[in-house]
Amino acid sequence: MVLAFAGGNDKEEALHLGYNFRILAVNSENMSLTVEDIDGQQGIEGEIIIPCSDIPIMYCDYKTQEVREIDFSDLTAGDEILITAYEKDLNALTEEDSNKILKVSQIQLETQRLSN
Repeated sequence: MVLAFAGGNDKEEALHLGYNFRILAVNSENMSLTVEDIDGQQGIEGEIIIPCSDIPIMYCDYKTQEVREIDFSDLTAGDEILITAYEKDLNALTEEDSNKILKVSQIQLETQRLSN
């Protein structure tokens, strides 16, 4: 995991890069993913919904190092992804009354199956 800082209103917000999730379901109708935490980094249990209608989805071919943007339709159940999210959004998921919807800044498809 990488921790970065991005400019916010009057104070900086921590941006977390590289949390691992597995896609359990893809909802094409509302452009969302149902995911689970793979390695327990966040202390988040159960299923989480990630809305995807307005975020970039990236793919890095590890053999060629080519990075490109892909479509939501390229994601399938069982895929592993890396997410980038602000600390405040991750912390909201750990609250007991959380609705388990995680706002993310970017998704990277980790599963290596789109190589050219």
